[in-house]
Amino acid sequence: MEFEQLCFTPMVKDDIPSLTPIMKRSFDNDAQLFFQKPEGGPPGYDDGSFLEKWGLHPEATSYRIDLNGTPIGAVILFIHEEHGSGYLGNIFIDTDLSGSGYGSMVWRFVEHMYPKVKT
Repeated sequence: MEFEQLCFTPMVKDDIPSLTPIMKRSFDNDAQLFFQKPEGGPPGYDDGSFLEKWGLHPEATSYRIDLNGTPIGAVILFIHEEHGSGYLGNIFIDTDLSGSGYGSMVWRFVEHMYPKVKT
């Protein structure tokens, strides 16, 4: 589904090789900015096992995020619309695009797709 300038496609196993280096750069950048460490992230963020475990989890709703046909990140959600609740499992956008507003676009997409989720 296209939303603003981005295209959101349900994540599949074949997406993991292209998303893993983006996730690694994103988390490593955060580790440098906020923890003064050269790298760091949740277990498996750098080898694809995090995305395989959580992005493909049966209860997850996960999307690969593309800009002009190129993957730039992903979002993993756990939505419980029947309870009006959900939570963000993970979001990452390529560090080359930091400050471009794409993270905000992703969040507007989530709110648009799941209007019944209030908490």
